[in-house]
Amino acid sequence: MTVTQAWSAQLLNTSSTEYVTFKTQTEQALTTSMLNVVGFSGLEVGQLKQSSSGQVQVKLRIVAAEYSLTQAQQSFVSVVQSGNVGGISVDATSAAIQKDVTTSQTAEVTLTQAWSADLQNTTSVAFTTLQQEVQEDLSVELGSTVGFQRAVVVEFKQSTTNTVVAVTRLVVATYAASSAQAAFVQTVSSGQIGTIAVNASSATVSKDVSASSTMSMTVTQSWSADLLNSSSTAYQALVVNIEKSMTSTLLATVGFQAFEVARFKQTSSGQIEVVVRVVAAEYALAAAQESFVTVVQTGSVADLSLDATSAVVKKTVTASQTAQMTLTQAWSADLQQTSAAAFTTLQTQVQEALTVELGNTVGFQSVNVVSFEESSTSTVTAVVRLIVVSYATTTLQQSFTQVVSSGQVGTITVNKTSAVVKKDVGLSTTVSMTVTQSWSADLQNTTSQAFVTLQTQIQQAMTTSLQTTTGFQAVQVSQFKQTESGNIQVILRIVAAEYSLTAAQESFTTVVETGSVAGVSVDASSAVVQKDVTVSRTLQMTIQQAFTAALQDTSSQAFITLQTQVQDAVTEEMSATVGFQRAVVAEFKQESSSTVAVIRTVMASYSSNEVQNAFVTVVKSGQVGNLVVDANSATIKQDVTVTRTASVTLTQAWSANLLNKESTEFKTLQTQTETQMTSALLVIVGIQGVTVSEFKESSSQVQAVVRLVVADYASKSSQMSFATVVKTGKVGTISVDPASAVIKKDVSVTSTTSMTLTQPFTAALTNSTSTAFIALKSTVEQSISETLIQTVGFQRVEIVEFVPSQSGQVQAKVRMVVADFATTSVQTTFTTAVKTGSVGALTVDPNSVVVEKDVSTTSTISMKMTSVTWNAALLDTTTETFSSLKLDVEESLLLVMVSVVGFQRVEVAEFKESSGNVEVVLRMMVTSYASAGVTASFTQAVTTGSIGTITVDPTSAVVAKDVNVATKVAMTVTQTWDQQLTNISSTAYTELKTQLETSLQQTFLVIVGFQRVEIQEFKQVGSNIQVIIILVVAQYATTSVSTSFSSVVSSGTIGTITVDVNSATEEKVVPVTRSTTVSLTETWNAALLDTSSTEYKTLQTKVENSFFEVFVVITGFQRVTVVEFKESSGVVSVVLRISLSFEASSSFVTTIKTAVSSGTIAAVSVNPASLQLAVDKRVVQQATFKLTNQAGSILSWSANLLVPTSTEFITLKKSVETQFFQTFVNINGFQSVTIKEFQQSSESGSITVIFYIIVAEFATTTVSTTFTTAVQTGTVGTLTVITTSAAVTVPVERTIYGNLVVSKSFDCNLVDKTSSNYTGFVSQFTTNAPQALPVIPGFKSFEVLWLGTWRDGGILVNMKLNVSEATTKDNVQQWMKTIAEGGDFGDLKLKVAYGTTTSEKELPQPAQADFQLLNITLSTSSPTQIYPAGRINTMFNFFIKNLGNVDVGVTPNGFATFKAYLTNNGELESATVKSNATDVSVPVSSEALLHVGVHKRGTEQIGMTNVIAPLQVPESNCGDFTHVCISAVIADVPDFLDYQPCNNDVCYELKAVGAGGGLEKNCPRLTGICSPACHADATCHRESGTPTCECDHGYTGDGQTCTDINECSTNPCDTSGNQVCKNLEGSFECDCKPGYKLNHGACVYC
Repeated sequence: MTVTQAWSAQLLNTSSTEYVTFKTQTEQALTTSMLNVVGFSGLEVGQLKQSSSGQVQVKLRIVAAEYSLTQAQQSFVSVVQSGNVGGISVDATSAAIQKDVTTSQTAEVTLTQAWSADLQNTTSVAFTTLQQEVQEDLSVELGSTVGFQRAVVVEFKQSTTNTVVAVTRLVVATYAASSAQAAFVQTVSSGQIGTIAVNASSATVSKDVSASSTMSMTVTQSWSADLLNSSSTAYQALVVNIEKSMTSTLLATVGFQAFEVARFKQTSSGQIEVVVRVVAAEYALAAAQESFVTVVQTGSVADLSLDATSAVVKKTVTASQTAQMTLTQAWSADLQQTSAAAFTTLQTQVQEALTVELGNTVGFQSVNVVSFEESSTSTVTAVVRLIVVSYATTTLQQSFTQVVSSGQVGTITVNKTSAVVKKDVGLSTTVSMTVTQSWSADLQNTTSQAFVTLQTQIQQAMTTSLQTTTGFQAVQVSQFKQTESGNIQVILRIVAAEYSLTAAQESFTTVVETGSVAGVSVDASSAVVQKDVTVSRTLQMTIQQAFTAALQDTSSQAFITLQTQVQDAVTEEMSATVGFQRAVVAEFKQESSSTVAVIRTVMASYSSNEVQNAFVTVVKSGQVGNLVVDANSATIKQDVTVTRTASVTLTQAWSANLLNKESTEFKTLQTQTETQMTSALLVIVGIQGVTVSEFKESSSQVQAVVRLVVADYASKSSQMSFATVVKTGKVGTISVDPASAVIKKDVSVTSTTSMTLTQPFTAALTNSTSTAFIALKSTVEQSISETLIQTVGFQRVEIVEFVPSQSGQVQAKVRMVVADFATTSVQTTFTTAVKTGSVGALTVDPNSVVVEKDVSTTSTISMKMTSVTWNAALLDTTTETFSSLKLDVEESLLLVMVSVVGFQRVEVAEFKESSGNVEVVLRMMVTSYASAGVTASFTQAVTTGSIGTITVDPTSAVVAKDVNVATKVAMTVTQTWDQQLTNISSTAYTELKTQLETSLQQTFLVIVGFQRVEIQEFKQVGSNIQVIIILVVAQYATTSVSTSFSSVVSSGTIGTITVDVNSATEEKVVPVTRSTTVSLTETWNAALLDTSSTEYKTLQTKVENSFFEVFVVITGFQRVTVVEFKESSGVVSVVLRISLSFEASSSFVTTIKTAVSSGTIAAVSVNPASLQLAVDKRVVQQATFKLTNQAGSILSWSANLLVPTSTEFITLKKSVETQFFQTFVNINGFQSVTIKEFQQSSESGSITVIFYIIVAEFATTTVSTTFTTAVQTGTVGTLTVITTSAAVTVPVERTIYGNLVVSKSFDCNLVDKTSSNYTGFVSQFTTNAPQALPVIPGFKSFEVLWLGTWRDGGILVNMKLNVSEATTKDNVQQWMKTIAEGGDFGDLKLKVAYGTTTSEKELPQPAQADFQLLNITLSTSSPTQIYPAGRINTMFNFFIKNLGNVDVGVTPNGFATFKAYLTNNGELESATVKSNATDVSVPVSSEALLHVGVHKRGTEQIGMTNVIAPLQVPESNCGDFTHVCISAVIADVPDFLDYQPCNNDVCYELKAVGAGGGLEKNCPRLTGICSPACHADATCHRESGTPTCECDHGYTGDGQTCTDINECSTNPCDTSGNQVCKNLEGSFECDCKPGYKLNHGACVYC
């Protein structure tokens, strides 16, 4: 009440006469007025404050029996309303009543009475007698303390001196907690409590931790809308009725503190759901809950009928707020020391005063002063933590602000406007420990008694251990797992305010290290702590409240009021979910006439589903808090996670130990930096994590590299907040360089990955809308996310499709999106998980992981911003104006595009003036499959007229795919060459390729326009490895990527790989264009002839996008363009031009043939049989202009410009080529520009530049015009030119000779130009040539000169080519080589290009050996007859000779083998009848000659003697054979070929039987069947009709018995010719005597 007398500052001094007098008079006057109230116990002035009118506001405490409290309150109001209280004048309207909240304290005192074991039994007479005695005596001693309610002894314990310790609950009003504690200690210190003697120094008092529960019950009476209005009579009457009755019931529960009706809700049956809050000491909460349920089960409370089954109990979670207020007390440096007396004294004073002021707020738990700071006015600012039940955060915040605004907190005067309250964010950590008891399968069932019992036991014990940590909020056992040793691993979630999470983790570890948790034995070394990952969801619901324009203004009172209401209601519904962190309303939107609330909700990843379900459930009820909502309006969007890499320099000395991530120094500074940075940035809703990735040295100080993980909508604010925090010079307690903040946007990259689930595939999984698909999609995505989410940089995963595996199981194809720096770690984590056989809840094939790198592509987009006025500062990229608008545009577009999986980044390239406004040009990078989706998102967003806060011209969206450029670069890795690197399937190849590509991608991804890097091959250079690399970039990024490559190579390391610093080389991959025609299945429309028609443009976009998606995976592909649409049999035929490197031709042909044959190319259906391919002719143009200066530097002529190897020539050449390349690159058909020469100009101060432009024939006019126009402007990029100096000419022709090898078997008739074989092949070659030869720059025509054979098979085609003068012999050689390596030549395949020259006579021919067989004779030791009856080992002599153009060197192995045939012709190639080949055996002596080789071409010949040719004449056509032919098969002759394979055989004519003088053919001698069987060296024949055994040649006998004939006994050899005879089984041979060798058939002396 307010006493109407002037305020005096003396009334703040409780020991002043004025205060004491005023207090005494007031208490006496009011006591006299209320003595007539039965049950009234007394009253006390609690506090005096200055009212807003300068009078005295009196806060009093009234104590009465519970049944009479209402009457006492009414009596007080009546007395005040009279305006006079016992002669004291009061403001008759000032009476205000607030129900006090009770609190509990646990006090202990040691009695001098001896301990008795009976006192452990609470039902024993000893226990109840002593309990009653202690309670009565304490009540007498403490009863005079206003606010004291009761003392209850709960336990007796045995002291160390064998006496009795009484444990007592002291229940008091919150404001009386300190005075009751002081009274208890004072009483005990006297040594006597009533008649009980006690140890005077044994008093201990601790405040019991409060806990709260939200419960509900249903009143079975009809709902009234008035119950939504807390000020309505119906609402207030029902509240009073329920609170009074329930409070009366619950007061019997020791530790009960408060009961409050929170709100009413309409049930689905139209009755009243009552949501209530119960607050009790932690130890009493369960009993209070049971009491509530018991009351509800009776079916009535007061005079209200209840649904007896409607009781629902839900435990609430505590929350923390950090508050500040500035005292009027002068600052003292002692207050910086928490151990100083000044600090502890003021801390206690502030805490007690705030506890009294805030204690009656239901849900308030405690207040803790954490620090004092010096204010700007040199007074004291107190920083306090307010611990409160989550539902009371707003109420407590308002109470704190209101108390401070009065200027007085207790007796402490404060600055009325100094109140600041910040809700602390609750973070969670997942911890685990091992319980050393045996595992039980029941612990897998969360509803089993075993699970619930152990869960409750551990949660209660951990709560008790952790609740002393200020900021601790909740602990929950989430899971039990079986350990390898058969024990129980307990997984717990701990939630605490961000400032106390580390302390809570340490407390957990400390508890575990004791080896016991509440009597449960645990492994003392088993504590594991893991930081949980935070995620974000954007929720929406429709409030049935009229939308007003004020709700669009976030600073309006209407917005703030509704925002607070929604946030509090949603937070209360979700806060019981362990892991929930906060909900913040981002905006309100209009929907019809209602209001849509957009809410950002942040939670630990593991709780996302539970939080989402809680939101949907509460919205479906139709009421959220006191807000009526559309029950079907709940929508949930998974916010996309993005990362930003930031760095800041800490002002502390560098230590090399910080390079070791396992060192204590690294881990300590990492934890400190992450904790302080997290605390600083958590004000940003959507911040998800802060991780220090590394420390670097920076000017002898420490540079911290930090990964910021944020929701997409928080990207901009997190970057700005980081920069702002760093600018202050302090990040929490860490000092930093204020100017050191650097933030880099990490590029999101994707990979398409698949794995096989061990479940059968069903047809329903092909339908993305089926229940089976949706359910499995959700399971797979969630399982993979849970597996990968701990990896910093992982962003999201999305199912593409399910397909059947070869084994009939489900193959899941997914796209994973990660930050560029995390590609390897995420892929490794995923692969490792799959190899275990399980990913989250999925069982998978451990060997089924397949990873495909997605291909990136870039587009240039633009739009006009009508809300931004042009400012010339936007031309300067270093200005704040540019940077600020750049950030705003990029972050606004990020929110538009980031939801499309495959979007990677968008970055402002430049701002341009457009009619006084600003046109922005941006570069957009996406994966190929996402191009259409992201483009559509951008175009659609622009069409709405606004993107974020930016207003745009709805018609201004322009999207153009960038032209890709491929560059071939090389470098040398300084590690030892491994031959396995030539095998692309080897581990060595794969590992080095992956390592280099990953490191190079990391290097180049910072460059906007870079798309991909691909290792083409490894080559041996000396003992090291040369790496050939293809870089694909947008044309505008070529210089940046080239510079970056040179720079990284010159650094000497790429990732962990050492490279030769001087080994970087670069070569532009010159593109070609291919004209392609294919028929679509779309019906012809004449409008397609008009390129400006909507029909044309729509189909053009569709076709180009579809073909682009197919071709973009080809390294070297650049672009695809529709040339025209034509009618073809009533459907649309499209002519396309595809630009790509010629090296990509083979891949292109294969890809397009495969795609067209399928009948579908992305979104376009095609006729599989309609494909036509051609290579566009490449023309060389010679361009001339005069250059006056370059990059602002005046040029002067130097003779060095005539020297192509001089620095001046090379520098100017690169500059001119670069500028003109950029000028021409967007012209479809342009291919390259190359300097021919520089000449001294006749005009002073200028240089004449002559260069060649290579261009597709169809683009010559466009390129020529573009060149002339560019020169006429006077500037070309950074070049200044003479405007009238442009000239374009066509160079004259020249002739070059060259050859290609076709991969086709050589036909001997190809040497004859008149043969049909020759003309047919030349015709085929000439028909296919237009698909390849026109890629040679300046190619005009060609002529085949003659054909030859290639060394390892193939046809050598020798040609004359007419080309442009600009095309050199080396150019032709290079392009012929490129053509051959491409392998594609229509329906012919090429092997190699051998060489080129300017003269036909000099046309290089490969080294050739022409092996000829000649002079065959029958050996004297050979059988003389062959026949069908058996195989006869005939023996021949012949010569082999080299008629080629080179000598054949010595070879380690035989280079020729021989085959024997029976033929009907003396030329093997001309035979029309030929038997199967038989292998010819070469005697050892002859084989040795083959090893030596044919030494000299044309002169040397080797005699092959006694070669054995097994022959058996086929019985069926014996009469057809006239000759025996022996053919040589040439092999193992390095670097040589058999130029004329047609003379590799020699034939022997067969004789008739009886003719003599040679080998006879005896057809009538047929195979017989002899009995008994013939000897092994005999043949059964039936020449005479009767089967007869006859010994084979070289043997003698009767056919049943055969023995070898020793031919040497008759001296068959030429002994005079230095020969000796050697007998063999069935034969013999003549060899040279020792010391002699065979030479031209004779034995000569060695």
